[in-house]
Amino acid sequence: MNIYKKNNIKSIAKKKNTSLPAYRNIKSVLLYAAVPLSLFCSISSASAASNPGAVQVNGESEDTVANIKDEAKTITERKMNKAALVTLQNYLMQTENNIAATQASLNANTTNLTKAKTDLAGIDQKLQVAKSKEETAKNTFWEAYTRALPAAQEADSLQGSIAHYQAVYEQAVNYEASVDSASGNTSSGGSAAPSSNLSPAEIEAKLQEYNYDENKLSQINSQLSGTDEEAADDSGDAGDYDNSALQAQAESQVDSAEARLDDAQNRMDELQDIISASDDAKADWDDAHNDTAELQKDEDEQKKYLSDLDNDQKDLQSDLNDYNKDKEDITSDINDTKKMLNPYQDYKTLQSTNEYYNWRDKNGNKGNQFISQLDYSQAKGKFEFGINTGIFKSNNKGNDNGSASGLLDTGLHLGVRNITEKDQVTYNLDVNVPTGKNNVHDTTAMSTDLVPYDTFGEGWQFKPSIQAKHMINDIDYVLYGGGVNFNGSYTYNDTNVNPGTELTGNIGWLHAAPTEQFSSQVVFTKPTKSQDGDLSYKEGNSVEWRNTYNKQLDQNYKWPSYVWLGYSGKTKYDNAAEIGGSQTRVFYGTGIEKKLSDEENLRLMFHGMHSIGDDYDPVTQLSFTGRNKYAVRLSYDKAFDDMDSYSISLEDFYMEDTGNSSNSYRGTDIMFNYTRSF
Repeated sequence: MNIYKKNNIKSIAKKKNTSLPAYRNIKSVLLYAAVPLSLFCSISSASAASNPGAVQVNGESEDTVANIKDEAKTITERKMNKAALVTLQNYLMQTENNIAATQASLNANTTNLTKAKTDLAGIDQKLQVAKSKEETAKNTFWEAYTRALPAAQEADSLQGSIAHYQAVYEQAVNYEASVDSASGNTSSGGSAAPSSNLSPAEIEAKLQEYNYDENKLSQINSQLSGTDEEAADDSGDAGDYDNSALQAQAESQVDSAEARLDDAQNRMDELQDIISASDDAKADWDDAHNDTAELQKDEDEQKKYLSDLDNDQKDLQSDLNDYNKDKEDITSDINDTKKMLNPYQDYKTLQSTNEYYNWRDKNGNKGNQFISQLDYSQAKGKFEFGINTGIFKSNNKGNDNGSASGLLDTGLHLGVRNITEKDQVTYNLDVNVPTGKNNVHDTTAMSTDLVPYDTFGEGWQFKPSIQAKHMINDIDYVLYGGGVNFNGSYTYNDTNVNPGTELTGNIGWLHAAPTEQFSSQVVFTKPTKSQDGDLSYKEGNSVEWRNTYNKQLDQNYKWPSYVWLGYSGKTKYDNAAEIGGSQTRVFYGTGIEKKLSDEENLRLMFHGMHSIGDDYDPVTQLSFTGRNKYAVRLSYDKAFDDMDSYSISLEDFYMEDTGNSSNSYRGTDIMFNYTRSF
């Protein structure tokens, strides 16, 4: 009947489904939204050469590892969904063929069912006629049998009488023949009367068998033996003997015996007719009963056939319903899969981040900074939108104690995505809205190697950019892009600061295999002239080379690591000689990530920094020519479901300066992040 059933679809969906792949909604973080600009462009830094701070790199490096892992997962799932779409389309075609075949079988079965009902009605009608005939034949038989039963009994009795009458008749005939012979009657031409085949003794025995009249028997014997007295008296004169009376008597006896025998035979024939009529009626009844039984058998078989057709009808209808339901399910899965394969994925995400940084140096200085930020991002079709803001509380207990708290600047992001099979281009506009507290003094500043922020507000900034990704093959991509940062002026330490304009660019390569990922990116920045009060200067160009790696060691362990290099050139002043020099920084890290369950991961990372070149520490207000930092971070990630997840990290670090400063620092940082997707 049917080849494919719904459970085949279910089994595929469970193996899936076995083996329809499991589907999930995929937020386009990297695959269909260009690699986030934060991976290329660092936030503001107090470093004179504009290299990123160690705090920023520690966080961004782990985010980059997570991003390239997500990229590989997204690519793998996209390939699975493409294969699933082909499989589902094949199942849909098979199911539609099954629907057509089942519908045809259902139509044919409906026709057979209608005909079977008509045939059953015809058989039933014939059966009723046959039952009526059988009842009539039965009644006819019983009537005939009622007559035949006494007739059979009478015939049985009559059988003996007929034998008696037959013997009497034969005796009478012999007697007549004997009389004729004894009389010497020549009237018959001298021929003797026919004689019986029986001897007198045999005749006597037969007459005695049938209780013939004994007187008559003696008389006949006397006559036959010639001892009759009257005959003896006359024997002397044979010629004078008159035997006519005796002949008449013998003839009368023959006629009488013959008549009785004929009557008995006629009655026997009548009785035989009555018995034969009963036998015929019984045969007719048997025939009628056989006809009824045959029709009853035909009706039973037809009812069984009709029942089978009814069951087939139910099975076919059930199969058809299942196939139609399968078609709905498969069509829905196809639509869902097409939605997931749609490069313009829609999403809404809200992220809350809370971070606390605490440090102290060997000279008794200490400080802390608390940052709480809220980020919202949304994508609809080709368009992206994002907003982030936050609050801070910073306390620098250094040589000149300074503290501040309030709002941070607000960031806005607008993006337009243009995606083809091979290329993805995103046109971005990022805006910094100066909602933060920018009119603070330098006594509040702390190094970005210790805390995330050294300033808490800048001016308006407009940053148009283009980010692109080109697919080389299924797992290798070229990343490139560029932009312009138009930085507005703001007040810092009671001085008007105009940062000027920056040109940015990036190029990189991404390898995103299922078990091994590697990203290598080069980011460069070219500043224009800046104005700080009466001081005009141009910062040196900066270049970063970021290499990030992640390896799936086995089912439960991963090995993340990175090496990032940063170089910034000398700063040149218009009305003064060059102050300071270039700076080179090396950031590196490695660790191990353990999968605790499908929802939980534990990660231990070691982070290191080695800085060479002139730099300035706002805490000690001294310049230095080298710095080393070492940190150990333990992180726990937990996903409640597809929508909710959180991460908590604890970091302990040690940092030391070289050159003009021999200061060293220790500290402990705590980070908590909660993400909700809609």
